[in-house]
Amino acid sequence: MNSLPNSMPPDVEDAARRTDSGEVEWPLDRAASAINALADARCVVLGLDMRRYDDGGGTWEIPWSDHSAGRKDLSDPDEARQAALDALERWNDSAPISPMWQGLEVWVLVTWNPEPDWEAAQAAVCSRLGVLKVAAPPRLKFGVAANVRDPIAGPLNGLRHRPTDATSGWYLWRGGEPSKDPAFFQPVHGSHLLTWCPDALPYLGLPPGWRFQVATGHEDIWEDTSLLGEG
Repeated sequence: MNSLPNSMPPDVEDAARRTDSGEVEWPLDRAASAINALADARCVVLGLDMRRYDDGGGTWEIPWSDHSAGRKDLSDPDEARQAALDALERWNDSAPISPMWQGLEVWVLVTWNPEPDWEAAQAAVCSRLGVLKVAAPPRLKFGVAANVRDPIAGPLNGLRHRPTDATSGWYLWRGGEPSKDPAFFQPVHGSHLLTWCPDALPYLGLPPGWRFQVATGHEDIWEDTSLLGEG
């Protein structure tokens, strides 16, 4: 049984319908929103099945796409998102696939790998340090340097200012102290961090006023109250 991500928008969640077998499906006109919401939560969409139901309770189903076929790497949510959206577009271009589908509501059964468990890893780090965990949901913006995707660039660093409604307060980069170039950090949704710098994820529950630096065989976490902007 797939669980819907906690970060799924309420309107997309409300449009979902769970079958007796625990599978989840959406009306055809909401399927693209569902695929995007799952990918934004860093879930990997594996395939789509097209379904219709007749008045007698019968179910008609067409296995429309299976993105896992022939693929060794199922870890990229954005690659899977595009494959699913392409498959949905093929259906819309070819529908109705058969006269028996004409005039009937079509539902799209979506299967996916679950979102990563950010919460448990972050809670463990905060518990070890004896600090209160402050959530940094992936829907928020993070200041991220381009070099976080390049391990050769040096250790991974993070520091956290106070969050806002739209930003997490986190800034992430590799190497020594960050550049003062205004373009060094770019605003990025946290959902990208799973593939860009997964080593940062366990530390993102640290409260404002904390920093970390990690590399192979190295971890340093410390409080830096100057980040809070208090004299």
